[in-house]
Amino acid sequence: VHDKAWGRAANLRAFELRMNENRFEAAVEAWRGLELEDEKQKREIGYGLFDQFMAIRKEDLAWIVLDDAIRLAEPVLEEALRKGDPPADLLNEVAWYHALRGTDLKEALGLSEEAVRIARAAGGGLWKWLPRGRKVQIELGMFLNTRGWIRLQLGDSEGAIEDLKEAAEALPVGANF
Repeated sequence: VHDKAWGRAANLRAFELRMNENRFEAAVEAWRGLELEDEKQKREIGYGLFDQFMAIRKEDLAWIVLDDAIRLAEPVLEEALRKGDPPADLLNEVAWYHALRGTDLKEALGLSEEAVRIARAAGGGLWKWLPRGRKVQIELGMFLNTRGWIRLQLGDSEGAIEDLKEAAEALPVGANF
């Protein structure tokens, strides 16, 4: 176990060094080779990598990383759906990746709608400002934002604006309104 942990740390450090040295293709390969205990963490690092590449206009690499993140997330989602209890954040994650990529938008809309439904059912009301309720509000804002962007891409601008306005109310610093 100890050797595995050191190996994971070394792989993560190699990834960071390649990014710092602007060796972007090598960084993508290092990210692909990361073996983390939590696959979600690998996808989160990948999403951050996507964002960084988009910010520095390395769109070709950004799309490669996003496609890989989709390939990593979809089997996890399929397993959760098979078990009948997919977490809302996973539904939203896959929907958001597809919203960014502009792929499978109708399926992504369904995933996003389910994430919003779960978040709404989880609470709010008088309890929404307590820590657990605030977490739900933050998630709801993110999920509404995702659904809004998907609706916009599908041509439902009225529904998109409604979602993005509500997202801005639930999560003022996070919505892309």
